[in-house]
Amino acid sequence: MGDEKRAYDYFMDTVRMDLIDLQGNATDGLHVANLGGSWLSVVTGFAGVRRRSGQLVIENHLPKAWRKLVINLQYQGRHLRLTLTHNKTVVDLVEGTPLTVRVDGQERPLKKLK
Repeated sequence: MGDEKRAYDYFMDTVRMDLIDLQGNATDGLHVANLGGSWLSVVTGFAGVRRRSGQLVIENHLPKAWRKLVINLQYQGRHLRLTLTHNKTVVDLVEGTPLTVRVDGQERPLKKLK
């Protein structure tokens, strides 16, 4: 939605729920929905991973507080590695058949790493 500070603050609240026992109830078990929400925030929010019109799309929204983010994903039987920094977004096809993805608004054909 364009509000990077608020998005990051909400993300940190979610992550802290169990990491620092934010509500004092971690002895009762983990907040699994928060853990899932944290993962979704990283992948769909900060890495901007989506599927549009049948194509995988990655839009880099790396938080200013982070230097780098690396995510391994399975997509249609392929193993992809996304590496995001503030200056670039790299998508490597680790395993599987070639495909084209849209990265930060540009089409990029991916071939398997050698």
